[in-house]
Amino acid sequence: EAFDLAGTQWQSLFPGLSGTLFLMKASHNFLEKAVSWGRPFDTEPCHLPDECWALRRGKPHMTGGAGGMAPCRHLPAAEDHRYVCLPLSAHGETLGTLCLHIPDEHDKDHRHADGHNGDRAAYYAAVAESIALAISNLSLRETLRQMFLSEHFYSARLVSQQIKSPTVLVVGAIRSLNAPARDLSILNDAMDLMGQNMLFPPSVKGW
Repeated sequence: EAFDLAGTQWQSLFPGLSGTLFLMKASHNFLEKAVSWGRPFDTEPCHLPDECWALRRGKPHMTGGAGGMAPCRHLPAAEDHRYVCLPLSAHGETLGTLCLHIPDEHDKDHRHADGHNGDRAAYYAAVAESIALAISNLSLRETLRQMFLSEHFYSARLVSQQIKSPTVLVVGAIRSLNAPARDLSILNDAMDLMGQNMLFPPSVKGW
């Protein structure tokens, strides 16, 4: 419901363009169409991450038209139309992609500069960043809602229990298994993936 309402608002952010929002599933092995707006264009309801050049390159990617770059496999043939794929990420997590279809009448406003006009690309990137943060906050809110409504959260058995930090979890596992840590960089990478980059706290308050 939230995405349906958002799709209506996004039309004002991208006037004259059509768009589709794809969200990364929890398994991180495919993306699924969440909402579309404007004039529909033919896309698959789901696609793999490596089928989108924006996700593979980690930055906006334009295909089709004069000077267009390699086409994304999840989009229709783009010989006569331009498409811009914008990767959506927040807090180090890939959330999905925002794909925009640029009709012919807008094509003259785009010039080849790493795939698209620089000023317009900056605007697209800024809006995509705001959308990604909104999606991240919405997902966090839903997660917290489910957690606080869960009967397990209020279980007497869990009172005063502490959630282990990545460092405590990793060190505790090593001690429990009595396994020597031969390569600290691997352990550091594992903790980084869990959100705790050793010696680099997000603020003076720590983690």
